[in-house]
Amino acid sequence: MRDNEVVIETAKRATIYDVAKAAHVATSTVSRALNRPGRTNPYTAQHVYRIALELGYISERDLWKTPRCLNNRVAVITSSRNSELIHALTREVNRAHQQLLLVDARVETPTLSQTCGDIRAQIDGFLVDDVKTNAEIETVFDTLPTVMMNRINKHSGGVIPDVEQGVAQLLTYLKTLGHAHISYLYSEDESWISDEFFAAALSLSQELEMEVHFIDGVENSLESGARAVNSWKKYLDSAVIAFGNLAAIGFMQGLGHRQVEIPEYVSVIGIGDAHSGLLATPQLTTLEIPQQKIGATAVKQLLNRIQQGNAAKESTTSVTKLPMKLICRESTGRFY
Repeated sequence: MRDNEVVIETAKRATIYDVAKAAHVATSTVSRALNRPGRTNPYTAQHVYRIALELGYISERDLWKTPRCLNNRVAVITSSRNSELIHALTREVNRAHQQLLLVDARVETPTLSQTCGDIRAQIDGFLVDDVKTNAEIETVFDTLPTVMMNRINKHSGGVIPDVEQGVAQLLTYLKTLGHAHISYLYSEDESWISDEFFAAALSLSQELEMEVHFIDGVENSLESGARAVNSWKKYLDSAVIAFGNLAAIGFMQGLGHRQVEIPEYVSVIGIGDAHSGLLATPQLTTLEIPQQKIGATAVKQLLNRIQQGNAAKESTTSVTKLPMKLICRESTGRFY
């Protein structure tokens, strides 16, 4: 050996035989515990997982790939504003004899990340419906199966509404009514769906020879929707699309205070759930986000990933798109 050579010793990777010896079980038991869901006593499987992790045979980042369903509990990361989605998740989780743990995402990112890290040992997977999906929190999701809802990322895939299909349906409908000018009310930081709608509307409106104005900073609330009338007036558009039915209803209330008739002067459409549109006067035309189907599909996908482990690896970044439905009511009409 030359004087300037450095010898680096590399640690020998543990084998399945090492795990079996340390756990005092057969190698076939180790193989079943790590690769074949439901074929090993859950307490034995948990013992094998722990030994395999300690010896470095598997890592924390790989642990979620193994078939485990020891806690029978999944966590939902949400801002708790979407009652329809929460109801669907609760129903599907209970139907599968699992428990649901709600984690409030309305906190600072470091706090949410810490909470997710603290509960990892108590749950089998994550369902995520919140904008806080940055790198800091995604490192926590890497250790357990995760399904995103109403948004996607490159690591977890997700279950989303087919926004492009919904936009095509909506703009084509407005085109047949004679509308050539549209304003879209949204808040850039509020939803992934709103961002996708922005891109799809910009592209499709050119094909349909329609002009779309984008009014940012409109949150999904009655007050924000009513204030948006001031921004909309300078365009004098014949149709308004608002992300969130509350924003759309607030916009109509703001028009009512100015004695602007709907739909004689302006058509208004909300993007959200179908039921809240019935509470408006006139009743609100809605492009429905299929939250119940999204919730049910997400739960089934997550439980499948938990149960199948490695067999579900290829589907972890898959995206399921569910069609949106246009529900036409009194707030839209012909415009010439």
